[in-house]
Amino acid sequence: MAGHLFISYSKKDSDFAFKLADDLIAQGRRVWIDRQIGGGERWRSSIAQALRDSDAMIVILSPNSVESEWVMHEGSIASGLEKPIFPIMIAPVTRLPIWMEELQYIDFVNRDYEAGFTQLIDALTPPNFLQDLLDQQVDAYRRTQALISDALLRVIDEQRASLQISPEAEALIVKSKQAVAYRRRLMRTSAGAAIVLSIVAVLAGIFAIGAGAQVSAALNEAATAQVEQEQADQQRVTAQAAAAEAELAAATAQAERVRAGEQLATATAAIGQAESRLQQANVLFTQLYNSTGTIPVGERPVALAWDGTRIWVANRQDGTVRPIDLSQGVQLATNIPSIAVGGAPVDLVVGGGSAWVARSSDGTLARIDLATQRLQGDPIAVGGTPVALAWGDESLWIATQADNRIQRLDPRTLAVSDFASLQDKPVALLWTGTQLWVALDEAGLIALDPASGQTLQTTSVGSDPAALAWDGATIWMADATGNTVVRIDPLTGNRLAEIPVGRRPHDLVWDGLNLWVVNSSDNSVMLIGPTDDTGATLAVLSRIEVGNRPSAAVWSGQRLWVAITDDNALQRVDLEDEAVLETVSTGNMPDLMVWTGSRLTVASAADNSFRYVNPAQPAEARLTQVSAAPVDMVWTGTQLWVARADSQIQEIPLDGRRAGEPLPVDSPLSAIAWDGARLWLASPEGIVFSYDPVTQTRSEETIPVGADPADLVWDGTFLWVANRGDGTVSRVTPDSGTVRTIRVGNSPSALVWDGSGVWVANTGSDTVHRLSPDGYIVDINQVGDQPVALAWDRESLWVANQGHNTVIQIDPAQDRKEATIAVGEQPVALAWDGQSVWVANRVGTLQRLNTRSLTLVTRARALATTE
Repeated sequence: MAGHLFISYSKKDSDFAFKLADDLIAQGRRVWIDRQIGGGERWRSSIAQALRDSDAMIVILSPNSVESEWVMHEGSIASGLEKPIFPIMIAPVTRLPIWMEELQYIDFVNRDYEAGFTQLIDALTPPNFLQDLLDQQVDAYRRTQALISDALLRVIDEQRASLQISPEAEALIVKSKQAVAYRRRLMRTSAGAAIVLSIVAVLAGIFAIGAGAQVSAALNEAATAQVEQEQADQQRVTAQAAAAEAELAAATAQAERVRAGEQLATATAAIGQAESRLQQANVLFTQLYNSTGTIPVGERPVALAWDGTRIWVANRQDGTVRPIDLSQGVQLATNIPSIAVGGAPVDLVVGGGSAWVARSSDGTLARIDLATQRLQGDPIAVGGTPVALAWGDESLWIATQADNRIQRLDPRTLAVSDFASLQDKPVALLWTGTQLWVALDEAGLIALDPASGQTLQTTSVGSDPAALAWDGATIWMADATGNTVVRIDPLTGNRLAEIPVGRRPHDLVWDGLNLWVVNSSDNSVMLIGPTDDTGATLAVLSRIEVGNRPSAAVWSGQRLWVAITDDNALQRVDLEDEAVLETVSTGNMPDLMVWTGSRLTVASAADNSFRYVNPAQPAEARLTQVSAAPVDMVWTGTQLWVARADSQIQEIPLDGRRAGEPLPVDSPLSAIAWDGARLWLASPEGIVFSYDPVTQTRSEETIPVGADPADLVWDGTFLWVANRGDGTVSRVTPDSGTVRTIRVGNSPSALVWDGSGVWVANTGSDTVHRLSPDGYIVDINQVGDQPVALAWDRESLWVANQGHNTVIQIDPAQDRKEATIAVGEQPVALAWDGQSVWVANRVGTLQRLNTRSLTLVTRARALATTE
């Protein structure tokens, strides 16, 4: 249960704690309180896990709780995990624990319960910057007719649940989406459609900090210019193709006249020239396809089928089916007319020399001849709202929901017969070679005997089955609301594995080696396969972002193709989009990582250790241990310095020798940085100060910054401080002590300098901000869940998302995500070694990402440690 509020309380205050939990749940909050520990669970480990999974802790302060050893222990754990803590005082206390001394409590003593509860809700509710931005966009549209950018539309769709969308805002969103869709259609048929969209997202980010009507007008002007450019590109290509076709027609007519006595040679030459120009136009289309990986299809594609040569696409909105012949290149794909079948198609299968289409609106099937690509005969009535089809045993199987039954169609006679009545609505069909499996809406899976129709197997798995797949030995089922895929033994019905995937898995495809999962609500495709040579352990190997609302997929023998419903397109998916080159075990829980020019240094607070990993020989790591937990570390170019949890700093040798003596700095520490001459140290007390490692002296003056500084970075002129406690970044001028404060997202926890600006990872709001050197926000990127670490590889930004167990690559020039890579559990640190990005995962692994070829090659290796 990740993403909840953890309530810590004394058992003597349980009446108040349970009332608070119930009221928070009534407000739509996710709450964990220890009345939820199930029978047989180990309560200590359950509580510790719930704390690790929580977003924040609420601690109920009273004389009972401050005397409770376990409440104090929970608070220490939450503080060590750097969880936000919200104390509420229900009775006066005479002393506070150390971890709460700097926190402001919410008073339930001197006010009524409702007033205190309202203040707690306000404290738990971060500012909704997206709501403010949407309201500003509506206001800008009234004044300037500026539409919402594509980048901002995607964020609005992802965060719709957190927004209050007025009818006027909804109308603007719809109009903006129509404009975006129109521009995309132009891009798909234009040779020059590779126009960079980054300026739109950048301006949207500027608008988010109040740039006002001028930016809205600039946004509108940029979008208009883009559309005009796209239209010009399209007109150029279209005109070239039309002119070539006109020349071909004229030359053909001339050839007819030649037969009446005119010059045959001249006409033949003219035909050759026209065909050459037409071929050049087709090359432009092919180049466009190769650059985008998408093919335009009909409106709202929902189902795909593969016949060995062509992909068949069923389009629900316009009632068409389009065959796409991949062997003929993109010319045929873009020029062949669609086949009108009508009736709102919902599913499509190939078998018996035909493509069969289920039409939901009138309860019929359409049949298309694969050879002629033409409709055959009249629609075939099946009734009952058909929803799913399967081909097997030389028959077509039809599932209908209005009457909860399975029908069987003989392709030779076209006779339809009742096969089985069901106890619930069917949602998916699967033929395994000997049995027909049916996924039922709420009643799990059943296996039917194709000869008798009798139920052979009943399996209760998942709550919302959406799709089925067969790997030759086991059955896979997508659970749409559980956001998982389940692997099932068809002989016993037992659940073999359950793997978390993206939001609302909608379709499954087996490619002969691995399983592909199409996630409709987070616009992604995931690859599930073995994580070792034995194939015994299965996990998500890769996550690839695709277009808007993918609905179906098909394997063409070489690659995966995905129907993108909202983009009206068929998209190609390649494994080269993702990369984990190497996985190495560290044997502990790494927290920090830094590249020191020749090796990685990986630190762990769990055992106060430092491991030195040579990328060429990772199994030969050296080990050094110190007497206090490392908090942060920095490489100066010649020395590695670490800030320790006991208010001391220490130089750590890189050859495994004993570390130097620790040096006291008389302040608790949270971060460390190097400016070329001095160490800069941040304290949770909200200050930064410098330290001279040569003279071993600390500066007398301290510079106040924001609350709970979590990270530091030096850009050559300024010191930047990420203040986790108040959602700000401080830009410090060291000589004068001047501080400029920039408000960013919630809980900024990591910084990186890219040579022209500072990137900030906001763990609490799932965003990354880019700041200009003068301290202004120039870009906002919505990333995965809980971004906690950043790395810069001279071209791209890399973001570790602890909640999603992914690393995202962002191209600043294009202002877009280039790749999303599934990594180990709880990634906590990133480092760039000049060739690869390394990921440290809290579960005890390092992973190396190949940032150049992005080829998926997973190899497990043990990392030995030597003294």
